[in-house]
Amino acid sequence: MKVKYLFIILIFGYSDLVAYDWELIHEAYKNYFEYSYVIDSLSFGVYGWTASGVPKFYVTSDGGATWDQTLTDEECFLDPEIRGGGLTPRAFSKSSKYKFYLSCDDGFILASRNQGRNWYRIKTNQYDDFVFFDMYNEKIGVTASNYSIYLTEDSCKTFDKINLIVFKDIITFIFHVTVPDSNLILFSAQSDKLMSNLLFRSTDRGKSWTYSKLPLSIGYNFNKINKDTIWAVSQTYIMIDNNYVIHNTIFLSSNGGITWSLKMKDIGVVEFRLVSISFLDKMHGIATGWGGLIYMTFDGGETWTKYNRIENRVIHEKINTGLRNSATTAFIFLSNGYIFKYDKIASNIKEIYNINKYLIYPNPTSDYINITLPENMYSNPTLKHGVDNVVENVQIFNMLGVEVINSVSYAATPQDGNVRIDVSHLPAGVYYVRIGDKVEKFVKM
Repeated sequence: MKVKYLFIILIFGYSDLVAYDWELIHEAYKNYFEYSYVIDSLSFGVYGWTASGVPKFYVTSDGGATWDQTLTDEECFLDPEIRGGGLTPRAFSKSSKYKFYLSCDDGFILASRNQGRNWYRIKTNQYDDFVFFDMYNEKIGVTASNYSIYLTEDSCKTFDKINLIVFKDIITFIFHVTVPDSNLILFSAQSDKLMSNLLFRSTDRGKSWTYSKLPLSIGYNFNKINKDTIWAVSQTYIMIDNNYVIHNTIFLSSNGGITWSLKMKDIGVVEFRLVSISFLDKMHGIATGWGGLIYMTFDGGETWTKYNRIENRVIHEKINTGLRNSATTAFIFLSNGYIFKYDKIASNIKEIYNINKYLIYPNPTSDYINITLPENMYSNPTLKHGVDNVVENVQIFNMLGVEVINSVSYAATPQDGNVRIDVSHLPAGVYYVRIGDKVEKFVKM
């Protein structure tokens, strides 16, 4: 028996884990993430709360290598004479590179002048629950409850309620509100009376309104790039063979919400739906949702790639928010407090690795294993002699690094790309197959 290969095995033994695109980089224990933002490729952050309902705001200034929690109890918990208990932040917005806001219940705003590093409270003149919030600049912004919309023109000191009385019979509740420029206000609402979702549009800061039916069931979440370019995600029922089938959908408006075009649809289920979409610029976006839904685009939304495996597992957690901090990197924030990073350059390296990777099956096994060589080896005539040598020198080691098989008789020729090895005599356990400088793992039952 030989043990001299133990060090090599420990290095290569977990190589199968690098075949996935997302890497766990931070864990905020039992945090439920809700909103994220981007300043530049190094500076971004996320808001959420703990399982006990305590708000938390995490920021990074080194591209996600380290994270600081900046929202303190002193800022969130109110004095008893104001109201017992703590504020409940509802939505995030920023009006500049440095000025951040969190809208809260009871008409409060939490604001920061230094990218969320420190916060202070603003008590507005309203007492409503500010569920939705968007600032156009440091003076003009809108907020909304599920039934009312408010406009500020003085940096959140006061909010004036916008008159929607003419629509009181058709608005069931409000979905979302945004202010793409200083005069344009958009909000979406469900209308049980009209059996549709509606988009309301004002070009004079809420003095007058028009509305239109949104295509399909769009309306869950907006992301504006500018006053004309607006993205939206929703779950939609699409007719297929005389039956309505649930799809997760992504829509684009290029004229400020007047018309919409369907850019992506993917069959889904009720519980797994898209809830968030954000763009770094016109080309690079990410959409996330419940049940581990992740879609990314690298070409302005013309095509979307779906990702459903993270760190060697299928994920089912809610991903309420994600962000693109550069053309090649992205972050997602799970409902269990995990933060994952995607790196396209690293992913491409891993893809090259997988092209040259050996496949072992069945795995687990009880009597034999098949080893499938990468096609670029066995289909290239100039590599044939190298393949012969590789196959003739297959080595199998146990968990202790002891070589248990070092002479292989194979049933298939190297040109077929398959090698069959009898392992029926091995005790049950985990074993490593070494061929050249590659090591793969299998389980003997």
